[in-house]
Amino acid sequence: MSTLPVESAWSVVPAVQSGARPAPSTWRRPAAERSAGAEPLPLEEAVHKVAILGFVALTLGLAVGAVWGKVAWGQYWSWDPKENWAFITWLAYLGCLHLRLTAGWRGERALWVNLACFGAAMFTYLGMHLLPAASGSLHVYQ
Repeated sequence: MSTLPVESAWSVVPAVQSGARPAPSTWRRPAAERSAGAEPLPLEEAVHKVAILGFVALTLGLAVGAVWGKVAWGQYWSWDPKENWAFITWLAYLGCLHLRLTAGWRGERALWVNLACFGAAMFTYLGMHLLPAASGSLHVYQ
């Protein structure tokens, strides 16, 4: 199983911030690692690298939030709607990254899956307060 080194995930950050495109060598895997006929699109590669970075950040956020919840409320996980949707988003991105790395999902199909995961993340941050169960949530601020 091939994995991306941490350096390659971080190599896209300066390019995204500056609006420039990294050198083609950072956008393509070696030919031996690519599936036949599954040449990755530059956009798809960039989205994948940002998804890895976001997944790591979300993982750290869930872990730190659980520790903070233990200190603040006496329990790591309270099954609050916001916590649940953050976990659903984490599972969605885990599945997306798993499909790409193990099943070889590439191209337009991978972009659509990433878009669905991004929709889950946006719902978690912006739309969760619309749920009826969210009225008693500790994470809804008005």
